[in-house]
Amino acid sequence: MHSYENEPIVVQREVKAVAIPAGVDVNLKLGSVGYITQALGGSFTVYIDGNLFRIAGQDADAIGKTAATAPEVPPGASEEDIKNVVWQQLKTCYDPEIPVNIVDLDWSTNARSARTKMRHAPSTSK
Repeated sequence: MHSYENEPIVVQREVKAVAIPAGVDVNLKLGSVGYITQALGGSFTVYIDGNLFRIAGQDADAIGKTAATAPEVPPGASEEDIKNVVWQQLKTCYDPEIPVNIVDLDWSTNARSARTKMRHAPSTSK
């Protein structure tokens, strides 16, 4: 994934955004100047006029960027091909408080291991 951190931007069209951390919907005005603080999981966090805003990936063009494309499974894909697509998509899911994806955090592997252990654990019920 290309890193856009601290890249200057100019809002190229009015765009809906969410103020962080308030969660309030706002409209960013054409010509607003700022910079990208984070580009993770297909969305962008921008710093404009002393405030942080989240812009959805589908509106990437409003700041001169390209929206991330959804993964595709090729026709006739093998089980291994499907696993690879799933793992690539999981790498776009980030912890909301730190810029690390859940694969690198090892959450997905730990969850899979726990589920397998639970499935094969001896029953404790009588």
